[in-house]
Amino acid sequence: MNSRLWGEPTGLNENERVARLRFAGDLDVYRRTEFEAAFPPPDSIDRIIIDMRETSILDSSIITLLMRYRRAFTEAGGDPLNIVLVVPPSLRRIFEITGLVNLMTILTAATEQESDPLTGV
Repeated sequence: MNSRLWGEPTGLNENERVARLRFAGDLDVYRRTEFEAAFPPPDSIDRIIIDMRETSILDSSIITLLMRYRRAFTEAGGDPLNIVLVVPPSLRRIFEITGLVNLMTILTAATEQESDPLTGV
């Protein structure tokens, strides 16, 4: 299993609940169920940070799941810009082509080994 959950939703402050997920390797139809199961219920968090810096392949089944999660998160009252993906430069173009750069926050890591741009870790 190449996906790892950084931890349970944690609070940055008293009013914000944040979930952090990290995925590595190929994210494709064969890992769709694993990917989907890693996400917390949309109404249980205020922000989700998805670290994909170690992801090498991303297919349409994963894009579809991200869009469904975005819709559920928004319907639960969340701000879609609080869905934050940290991606390697090699995957940035996929998010541009699909228009997801306009629908959620996409941060591009300079390298896959770079520290988290949000936490510095």
